[in-house]
Amino acid sequence: DVAAAWQPADVVTQITASADAYYHFANWTGSVSETNNPLALLMDAPKSVQANFAENLAAHDTPEWWLAAHGWTNDFDAAATNDAEPDGFPAWQEYIADTDPTNDASYPRIALITTFGTNSPIIDWSASTGRLYQIHLCDDLVDGLWTTQELFLGADTWTDTNPPPATNRYYRIAPLLP
Repeated sequence: DVAAAWQPADVVTQITASADAYYHFANWTGSVSETNNPLALLMDAPKSVQANFAENLAAHDTPEWWLAAHGWTNDFDAAATNDAEPDGFPAWQEYIADTDPTNDASYPRIALITTFGTNSPIIDWSASTGRLYQIHLCDDLVDGLWTTQELFLGADTWTDTNPPPATNRYYRIAPLLP
């Protein structure tokens, strides 16, 4: 709330940082390292300060701004843990997957598994350029031992070059925040 300008020497200047909706003040950096807001800054030399803000988080670290962008503007914890449409994924999981929590056709899923004769299976899914992905594979659902293949940011296809299973192989996709 103080204009970027020279301030009188040897005077304490009060600076207040005001956060936008769904954010909160975190700290000051620059000539000082403080968490007090407002900041009492003694002008005993040229100084420069920057206010830093952080997003407000609901249950499961779901950003309030993201929930508000999808229509929820109160009781953010309940909104994050509910599955409003329902597609089997609560809003917080849809945030991680970068899917739409108001659309029951938008959720993380494998779209296609392609196999040609003895060639390795190719797994495809709708990916977000802002997410990392893992493919989990399992040859025996009774034992439940899943192998994880780490993929890169925005990956939307993966070829299974593992030795073929004796019977069946099962796949699932896991989107992650970068």
